Amino acid sequence: MAITMNERLMTAIFLRKGGEGHRTRLFDNLAAREQSTLLRAAQLEPGETAVVGHVADHSEWCMITTRRLIWKNKDGSGSVELAGIRRIVHDMVADIQNGRWDKNQWQDLRIEDETGQVATLMLEEGRPFFAVWNLLHRAKLRLARDGADTPRLKQSA
Repeated sequence: MAITMNERLMTAIFLRKGGEGHRTRLFDNLAAREQSTLLRAAQLEPGETAVVGHVADHSEWCMITTRRLIWKNKDGSGSVELAGIRRIVHDMVADIQNGRWDKNQWQDLRIEDETGQVATLMLEEGRPFFAVWNLLHRAKLRLARDGADTPRLKQSA
């Protein structure tokens, strides 16, 4: 049985650690068309609830549920159970070398699972970026503390 996070706790973390933007919102606050697109693509499992959605366009989006991080981008699509996330990082050195000194310009977040597979998400810069980063990090820590199994990253082309 997959381990899930509490939806209310996830919502509180997201709002406290950054909050919504134009393209990144609590799932219930997304436009109905965006909700429908994400739900159709993500195929939620029984007992899983959508919490946060980010929609850049129809070909680039991500969703955080009470159980998984699910995404689609230029590299394909994939998902990882929150309990299977090993590392969540942003390459600050690369941003500084490219002249992005302001942390509110950061957009890319690398997600690594227990096997070392990596996915890169492009997120909305500013507060929503930090809200997603912190939510994933805190979910990872909480589920690790609770002794969850470590499911692996699933990618498809």
